[in-house]
This record gives sequence, C-alpha cells and structure tokens, in this order.
Amino acid sequence: FGGISLGYQDSRTGTSGNRVYNNISVNNGGAQYTTFGSAAAGYGGNLCWPSSSCGPLGTIVADPLLANPNDVKGYHLTSGSPARGKGVTPPVAVPRDIDGQARPSTGADVGADQYNAVVTDPFRR
Repeated sequence: FGGISLGYQDSRTGTSGNRVYNNISVNNGGAQYTTFGSAAAGYGGNLCWPSSSCGPLGTIVADPLLANPNDVKGYHLTSGSPARGKGVTPPVAVPRDIDGQARPSTGADVGADQYNAVVTDPFRR
C-alpha cells in the first residue's frame, strides 16, 4: 500500500471523522488512496498521480512537477506546478509551510510547500 490510507488493514472496525485536505500523493506503487472500513468525512484539494490509482480523493489528477522528487530536500513545487494556488481552505488553519514560510489563509498551494521563487533550505542551520 502507499499514498493515503484510512483505517487499519487488520481491523474489523474503521475510523470516522477523517479529514484529508491539500495533500500530494505520487507514484506510491499502489493505490494512492485506500480505505479499510473507513471513509473521509471531508476532503478536497488533493493532487494525485498517476491517474490510474487516484481514487475519490484525487480532486486534481496531474503530475505535480516537483523540483527534485528523488531528493529529500526536493519536495518543492516548480513554477509550472498544477498544485500552485489550488489548495482549499482546510478546517484548521495551516499558517506555515514545510520551510517555515507563511501560507495564505485562502488559495494556498496543495502539499507541504508554498511555492516561493527563492527556496530557503530548511535543513541548513
């Protein structure tokens, strides 16, 4: 399994009240979205790729055009990414991105990174 999973594979009971917003799920080798007796109570603004395994949470089906997806530091959006400006307003505010940069309260980018032409390296101290 890969991507976003709700519930437990070995469980006979599911989970409830799950909210899945503004995630990028890419090339996980299986289903991008899996449920085990569970369902999302709310979802939106999720991007998945490839299209053959997106499931119901894939509100945007496209290559996210990440800067360097093979490097742990590379999960940044490029200027042409379809994830830019496509995030939905989540039920709980997310004021900062993975780099500590401010995120707008509406119209944020999908994923952990808010696009910025000048990327700050969060791993450098």
